[in-house]
Amino acid sequence: MKKYFICLLTIGLLLVICPPCYAQTGKMAIVGTWKLISIERVDGKGNVIGPDEAWLGKKQTGLRIYDPNGYIMTQYMRLDPPVVTPPGSLQEIADAFGACWAYFGTYEVKEMEGKEGKEGYVAHHVQGCIKPEDVGRAFIIKFKISGNHLILTHMMYYRRYTLERVEKGE
Repeated sequence: MKKYFICLLTIGLLLVICPPCYAQTGKMAIVGTWKLISIERVDGKGNVIGPDEAWLGKKQTGLRIYDPNGYIMTQYMRLDPPVVTPPGSLQEIADAFGACWAYFGTYEVKEMEGKEGKEGYVAHHVQGCIKPEDVGRAFIIKFKISGNHLILTHMMYYRRYTLERVEKGE
């Protein structure tokens, strides 16, 4: 009986002390900082049809952060942004503005039946955005977590984003 109690106590302490040791599901699976790897175009069924080079150029960078309190921050930009020569023409300013994308707000995760929290939908409730017309919108985005990668399919813009989890200090 004493060995049984010690074994249960040890397992309980490990679960409390070392939560990353067991699989995360649902909202906790998506929590973290994610680095942009690629942006691709998708068709109406979510199938990839090629790279998305028209929006943020051939090479992009950026981060998407989901915090455990339900807040999201997204910021993407071209790796070769247009240069604005002071004071800057309206066209230079417009081109530079179009070379980035940023918004923040809250999010909620809706898991898909039988997918164990690694696949579902995430709703981004936009509170602030580089495009004022998106403030107040809810972006409903399909997500899938595969290993260290987060794949987001955004049907409103016909895009698929592949991101990689960033560990502390990277």
